[in-house]
Amino acid sequence: DVFTDIDIFRDLQEISRKQGVAVYILLDQALLSQFLDMCMDLKVHPEQEKLMTVRTITGNTYYARSGTKIVGQVHEKFTLIDGIRVATGSYSFTWTDGKLNSSNLVILSGQVVEHFDLEFRILYAQSKPISSKLLSNFRISGKFDHLIDPKPLPKELTLGSLLRLRLARL
Repeated sequence: DVFTDIDIFRDLQEISRKQGVAVYILLDQALLSQFLDMCMDLKVHPEQEKLMTVRTITGNTYYARSGTKIVGQVHEKFTLIDGIRVATGSYSFTWTDGKLNSSNLVILSGQVVEHFDLEFRILYAQSKPISSKLLSNFRISGKFDHLIDPKPLPKELTLGSLLRLRLARL
């Protein structure tokens, strides 16, 4: 799915930087450029976020009899929180879904979280790091020129503050 909600991204960035929480974001490859545009607007370079990992995944590939290759999209949307809760539903992580659209988001806990955790691990294993070619295209276009001198992460990380937060399948 797509992830362009600036407020949610800033919240994830803050918890990652200030509390030392690892954040994992898996995006559909076809929608990565929208995410990178959001990062550009925020003056953030995803590669420089030390505890935030952004990867991409594609849907299934189908070859028609004519030889035409068709690549599907990934529509799974769920968020694993601290390894004990999962949020899932029709909600997309966009400003319009947060402010305008009607959608649902269900928070689950208990054994069902284990199934989402396994699905995340499978999807993560199938995912790939953001293409350096795509990032270099953004750099060449000047979209990330403002990121030459990024602010360092705070050093006050403790073992107790290292909670697990995994943002999966947006």
